Amino acid sequence: MAAVEEKYPEVLHDSSKMKHILSYFSTVGTDHILNGDDDDARTTSAMIVVFEEFIAFKLHKTKAGAHTQKLMEMVIADDHTLVSFFRKRITCSCLDKKHQEVKSIKKMGFCNNDKCPLPGGKVERSKMLYCTRCSVAYYCSRDCQVTHWSDHREACKERAERNAKFEQEMRIRDQNQNSM
Repeated sequence: MAAVEEKYPEVLHDSSKMKHILSYFSTVGTDHILNGDDDDARTTSAMIVVFEEFIAFKLHKTKAGAHTQKLMEMVIADDHTLVSFFRKRITCSCLDKKHQEVKSIKKMGFCNNDKCPLPGGKVERSKMLYCTRCSVAYYCSRDCQVTHWSDHREACKERAERNAKFEQEMRIRDQNQNSM
């Protein structure tokens, strides 16, 4: 990202220009889906997530940090998740037919526990649990969450502290804006 920042600072720090890039990637990803290039669509969706997280975290400062779970889920996205992801980001109806075809597919996520017993750690997203302290780590079961705690503990603590600091800064900012 440093090389991009050095070469294109006027783009990287301008959210309207970044949104044009997102629009382009959304078009490219949609074309990949319509052409049956799901792997390329997954890669494109992951790029979109990186840019969206960057805009929210660095430019708009509306998030305390990047949400890596979204990125990782796009890399392994099932067809339902992939089509829904792009369908929300385009103004045309070109993915409506494809969405009808894939909407019965269960949306899948993955367990953050490296030792998860499920194949590939994949689990139906609606059945996942998440760490209530940091809201970043997701698990297929309480057992996996407990097993992973020793690996997750320090990152969880850091993220929770960053989230708390961010929330405090947002409250102060809102109070200052309301008192004007």
